[in-house]
Formats: sequence, structure tokens, C-alpha cells
Amino acid sequence: MIDFFSGGYHLPIEEDRIFMFLDMKSSTTIAEKLGHVQYYKLLDAYYCSFPDAIIDHEGEIYQYVGDEIVLTWKLLPNQKDNRSIDCFFAMKAALEQEREMFQERFGIIPSFKAGIHVGRVTTGQIGAIKKEIIFRGDVLNTAAWIQSLCNSYSLDLILSGEMIKHLELGEDQELGFLGEAVLRGKEEKKELFTVREKKAKKMMYSSMLMSNYLSKSDYSLNTTYFLLQVVSFFQVWTLSQFFNYSVLWDNIGACLVGY
Repeated sequence: MIDFFSGGYHLPIEEDRIFMFLDMKSSTTIAEKLGHVQYYKLLDAYYCSFPDAIIDHEGEIYQYVGDEIVLTWKLLPNQKDNRSIDCFFAMKAALEQEREMFQERFGIIPSFKAGIHVGRVTTGQIGAIKKEIIFRGDVLNTAAWIQSLCNSYSLDLILSGEMIKHLELGEDQELGFLGEAVLRGKEEKKELFTVREKKAKKMMYSSMLMSNYLSKSDYSLNTTYFLLQVVSFFQVWTLSQFFNYSVLWDNIGACLVGY
């Protein structure tokens, strides 16, 4: 965005960028069920779930294409770059927070799948009446193709081997190798991977979301808060190697004091 207003793309340049193609699952079926007007209301609510996650992870929205969002990041030089996958999981969590709203308004809880790839593009500004930044390069076609494979692998996230080289996964993330595939119209094979959050992370998210839901719904009973805290501590204790019995009981004791 800064490059757009500063004129940084008045002349085309080459740069290395990450692209994430993120597509709503079963969008055609959802549109047919809801009808056009309700579907567009759902689509607006769906898109409005994501701004904080995108901004927090420095993503740039390149395009909205129907129910698909194309996000991009200028690759950080000489360092690992986890922003795209962290953004993906943050968007998942943000959508989960709105689960009750989607169920109440539309009777449907949307979800999405994504493909991520990195490579060199030519970037430039075009247009007279309406100006726009355009990216050109095989990386976009490849990222879109990778996203299209999610259904075949029954996965929500697939990344290229090139993208994996730029990641440094956290302790709460695990890498899975899917094999090789040939891009349509190409002879070159691409290694494909997925990244998953470990169960401990998902359970912690679950406790946070439940707590958030209760506060939104004005269920502020002290007994409910106490039980959530105890459950949360048992989840962390069970799945972590760093907790022991004394620490667990200290934490429960702290809960009892607060209760």
C-alpha cells in the first residue's frame, strides 16, 4: 500500500513474494441453499471476520475473487517468514469466534482452504481512470493450483516445497509431507506439504473461544468461570511436558483463591 501511494510501482519491478489463495469451501452449494441476497450477506460477514488476523500478520489483500481472497506478502530478506501460515491459523480462529453468529443468521458455518507458494513476480501499476497494482508470474498460477488440490488431499492447507524453506515452525505446529505432484501444463514436479496445529494448541483455542462466548452472552457466573479455569489447567498439564503435579495444584489453588 505504501508503494502504491509513494509511486513505487509506477515502473514495473521484480520482487519475491508469498501468495496465499484462500477459498471458501462448498461455496456453490451454500449459494444455492441461501439464495443470492442471503449469500452475499454471508460473504460480507465472512470477509469481515478476517481484518484483524490479516493486519496483525502484515498481509496485503491483493484481490477478492467471488468467495476467494488472495493475500500476499513481500518476502523478508535473509530471514524466516512465518507470517502467511500464522495468518492462516489466526483467520481460522477468527472465523471460529463467529461460529454462533453464522449459525444464528444463516444456519451455516463457513470454512475455507488455502494454498501457499512463494516466488518472483513482476509488479507494476496499470490503469488511467482506475489504477491498480498487478502481479504477474507463475507463482500466482502455482499457488492457485496448490489451493485446488486441498479437496483431493482432504486438507485445509497445502504449501509448496519452496515455501517450506522459508518457514521456521513453532513448537505448536507440525509439518506433513504429501508427496510430489505435476502442475497442469508443466513437466516440473512440485513437493507438497501441509502444516497442522498440535492438539494442545487447538484445545487452548477451544477454552479461549468458550470463555469469549460466555462473556458475550452475559453468562458471568463465578462457578462457570471457575470450571473453565480448572479444565484449562488440566488440558495444559495433560499435553505439556513442562508441568508437574506441584505446579498443577498451585494453579488450581490460585483459582480457588480467586473464586
